[in-house]
Amino acid sequence: MLAFLTLIASLLLILAASSLFTHSVEAVAHRYGLGVGVAGSLLAAVATAMPETIVPLLALAQGHAESIGTGAIMGAPLMLSTLTLGLLAMTALKQRGWKGIIKTDDQIRADLRLFMLAYTYALLLMALPHGWMPGWAWALPLLVAYSVHSWRLIRQARVMEEMVPDSFLQGYAVGGWV
Repeated sequence: MLAFLTLIASLLLILAASSLFTHSVEAVAHRYGLGVGVAGSLLAAVATAMPETIVPLLALAQGHAESIGTGAIMGAPLMLSTLTLGLLAMTALKQRGWKGIIKTDDQIRADLRLFMLAYTYALLLMALPHGWMPGWAWALPLLVAYSVHSWRLIRQARVMEEMVPDSFLQGYAVGGWV
């Protein structure tokens, strides 16, 4: 029973922290004049990817099997992408049925395009023999692609100047922290 109550309390804590995190990211984006696309696609994405990044680094640094690092690196994004794409498909079917069209904005299309190309590239690399090319050589195109994508997001945000409304920030920003 104690384990169940601890689980429920932990889930509620995660929910509260997620809400605080979301509002803080929006407040930081507003404070530095970044658009909502930058807040979601860069700030939130990098911060929420930290656990998937740190777990394999710690596993490798502590001398654990490389499979733990590989599993953490590939497992979480694959699980999230299949869950997210499944939910997206169900939502789209509910919203428009089998024949309708849902219009997406340019930001979502750009994010999805980068995501699909990067995953396709990573899956193709997994099929290559180990040691075929050095790690930096296959990682470099991914870093360049993400850097170009980030630069475009920031440039687009400055042009569009989409800001979080001040009334929103007054209600949710954490004073002095962001």
